[in-house]
Amino acid sequence: TMGGASVGAKEAHELDASLAFLGRVLRSAPRFATNLVSLDVSAVVPSGAPTSLVAALAAILTASTTPGDPWATLPCSSRDSDTEVAHPGLMRAALALSVAAPLAAAAPTFALEELTSAPLLRADGYDGRDSGALASINARGPAVGLAMFEHSVIPSERAAGVYPLTTALLRVAESFLWAGAGASHAMTPLLQHVVQEVLVQHDTWRYRRRADRWS
Repeated sequence: TMGGASVGAKEAHELDASLAFLGRVLRSAPRFATNLVSLDVSAVVPSGAPTSLVAALAAILTASTTPGDPWATLPCSSRDSDTEVAHPGLMRAALALSVAAPLAAAAPTFALEELTSAPLLRADGYDGRDSGALASINARGPAVGLAMFEHSVIPSERAAGVYPLTTALLRVAESFLWAGAGASHAMTPLLQHVVQEVLVQHDTWRYRRRADRWS
């Protein structure tokens, strides 16, 4: 499970390393995604724990973007140069979404159902809380598309000038579209967010490196 008082820097480092390793494997050998996405570990995990890799990634997304959760506050050990300026929870969530992209291509219906269980990828995912670093500079007004992204993630990324989680979201959206999931109802808020908040607004964002705008 993701919670627990025993979570510390050592556990965070192990999780980050595991996500980075899976991401490298799936980028270099996408064919493994078909086997990994269908793997059911219900017989060997504790009751209540995620029983598939995609479900585990959804749990990581939720914990990493929940204000005050250890996974949202513990330093992220990603080798990405943006780690030193980006919010650690956003970096960790970006690692998880990067792993999810090839799995979404392999099993779009299953992956979409599991991933949209995370508030981050739901239209109604923002609960309005103002505690914690993620919620300290919330956008105001009604959200269009993905509420948590618009009220918490993008303001935090704009403040840092780096966009790891937004970039990872675009990769996942691309995977779903190429896999034919674009007509799914669950895709609507995601696509609304990509078009109205990213494509329309990205030229007004602050960038630590201007080239990142086109990455």
